[in-house]
Amino acid sequence: MSIERLTQILKAFDRARFGRRSEKLGSSTVDDEQHAFVFEEIETGIATIATLLQTAKMNAVDPQAWLTQMLERLANGWPSSEIGALIPWNYAA
Repeated sequence: MSIERLTQILKAFDRARFGRRSEKLGSSTVDDEQHAFVFEEIETGIATIATLLQTAKMNAVDPQAWLTQMLERLANGWPSSEIGALIPWNYAA
């Protein structure tokens, strides 16, 4: 997977998770409170991903394959009504 594709996937993930707030963070008018909010959200996101990767391992799922598939599906507009299908124990190679 290329760096450009991974960047696209991560941006799509940001838009899905933060909505318009992620677009505002790139502006020059971001203050310290907004930065603190962003770092708190990043920490939460990292903890969530780490937990999901451990869940994948506990369910005998290859974490890298699962994460790749999940991020690609999110980047391609996976419907929020079907988000439960993306959890590790529902992974189908």
